[in-house]
Amino acid sequence: MMESVTTSSQCASVFGRGLSVLRTSYLVLRTCLILVLSSLAAACGSSEAPATTAKPVGLKIAVIAKASANPVFLSARTGAEAAAKELSAQHNVPVEIMWLTPAQEDGQVQAQRIAQAVNEGAQAVLISCSDAGKVTGAINDAVARGVAVMTFDSDAPDSRRFAFYGVDDVKTGAMVMDELAKQMGEKGSIAILAGNQNAPNLRKRVDGVKQAIAKYPNMKIIKSQSGDFTRAGGKEVMQAFLKSPEGSQITAVFGHNDDMALGAIQSIKEAGKQPGKDILIVSIDGVRGAFEAMVAGELNCTVECNPLLGPPLFDAVEKIAAGQPVPKRITPEEGVFDQSQAAAALPTRKY
Repeated sequence: MMESVTTSSQCASVFGRGLSVLRTSYLVLRTCLILVLSSLAAACGSSEAPATTAKPVGLKIAVIAKASANPVFLSARTGAEAAAKELSAQHNVPVEIMWLTPAQEDGQVQAQRIAQAVNEGAQAVLISCSDAGKVTGAINDAVARGVAVMTFDSDAPDSRRFAFYGVDDVKTGAMVMDELAKQMGEKGSIAILAGNQNAPNLRKRVDGVKQAIAKYPNMKIIKSQSGDFTRAGGKEVMQAFLKSPEGSQITAVFGHNDDMALGAIQSIKEAGKQPGKDILIVSIDGVRGAFEAMVAGELNCTVECNPLLGPPLFDAVEKIAAGQPVPKRITPEEGVFDQSQAAAALPTRKY
């Protein structure tokens, strides 16, 4: 999927001079790093960039994910740092990753971290936005000061970021609800462990859930509350759900991420019920812990918000390296995994 494009000559006015890089990578942040470096390369090759034989200066790239304890973002950090090390060795140019992710989701803190990155000399910022309204101004200020900004996972669409890498969250929400309907026989009562509803991707995910559940008149959502995207939060909220007047009616749980679902599994077991059978559980992300829970029969399904590279992103990088237009929206494919696939897929999980 592509929206409007940014040309390499436009990149030149933002990025300055840099490296020529097109290498295979595995995690999305690693890929975003290559995309930024390739954008710098395209700027170097454009007619607006002055010719030079000088050795490229070092690159400092800030990574600002939503929350530092989230397993997906920890994998992203590992991938970004590995890419920086490899690219530094390959091209004899220092590439430094500034990990500026808050401990917990906080859009205002993210905005402050963007300003910090600019003040500390970052040439690029990669950010997953906890609250688009709170970070858009900071993104625009960074771009105005010559810093390249790319969003991933959760966008700030009204900002001046040069590209966004992320799944179609409306589609993801609908996929989860359709899978849950299949598991439930299209009837039952659902409890939702939600995330930060200021995050654009999660609002769209909820839209997808609402669109899908409208197709199933015998399914209904009876509880919904934020579990703060943490395992402890998911456990605490699930405990409260089970103790509520509606607790005995709950036949399924939808976790907006795997970590909250894994916390819910703990609470369900402590309540004397069997997760995966007495209460069906589906979630989103596709982390290794979710596959382990499926192998144990305690999680029924996870929908992967794929942090691994897909062909659309390779195509985008190749276009940048060739000085062609850059897609502003890059959408990887998503996968649906259930218990029947978990054991075979588990050894291949990279995060």
